[in-house]
Amino acid sequence: MKNSKKFQFNGKVWLYSGKAAWHFLTLSKKTSADIKSFIKGDSSAWGSVRVLVQVDDFEWATSIFPDSKIGAFLLPIKKEVRKRLNLTEGSRIRGTLHIERRTGSFFL
Repeated sequence: MKNSKKFQFNGKVWLYSGKAAWHFLTLSKKTSADIKSFIKGDSSAWGSVRVLVQVDDFEWATSIFPDSKIGAFLLPIKKEVRKRLNLTEGSRIRGTLHIERRTGSFFL
């Protein structure tokens, strides 16, 4: 089995309704299922998965988090990234997640 894999994503940026002004993109259920199959339990205690995200020519390291209510992973998009990519709530973005199993570093 290959230790690394790329997953394409696209979606709309949304704002968490709680006290913090966190922005997220919800990965599709299909992509989320493919990621779960690839990592086969190789995630943190909370189910987060370390990823390298690429949108256009910009890359950043983060983690995706499972949302059990909807059965999909959430990609947090921090302020620095939103500013760099000129993203606001409702912006649509397309990119790639690079995931490497923990047998090595996820940085390529």
